[in-house]
Amino acid sequence: PALRRVPVAQRKALAALASELIYADARIDVFEFSLAKLLETLLTDELEARVPHGTVSLEAAQEEVNVLFATLAQLGSQNEHDARIAYEAGMTVVLPMRPPEYTPLSDWARQLSAALPRLEQLEPFAKKRLIDGLVKTITTDDVMTEAESELLRTVCALLHCPLPPLLT
Repeated sequence: PALRRVPVAQRKALAALASELIYADARIDVFEFSLAKLLETLLTDELEARVPHGTVSLEAAQEEVNVLFATLAQLGSQNEHDARIAYEAGMTVVLPMRPPEYTPLSDWARQLSAALPRLEQLEPFAKKRLIDGLVKTITTDDVMTEAESELLRTVCALLHCPLPPLLT
């Protein structure tokens, strides 16, 4: 709430400074990524009067969906085999007819940053299916890591959707 009273130029400067700090050590972890994306969203949502949902289908955003699920599976797994299983479990919820094949990402933060704006334009029911698939990806191994939790919370906030209840 205090940031909403700050002039626009200072908000933009704060977002730029946060980004510089996050990338200062030439590596980015999930917490830093999540913090940067949430801050960016909070600082710009009010400035840009836009509708929180769009008309894009999951099929039309298949490449971006693939990046999101590959990132989540990769960050929540100890090895590529487990990541592939988690990825496929989630993708069967989201794109059951033609799920893309799992491919590990080399620069997940950059690729996910590029994919998220398109995912924000998904239609409301597509966002629900996407989040259901993310939950399935996370719960496949019955363990929710801190990285998975942070990424799920961030994606839900960026999509302007509620965080689903995850019961043990």
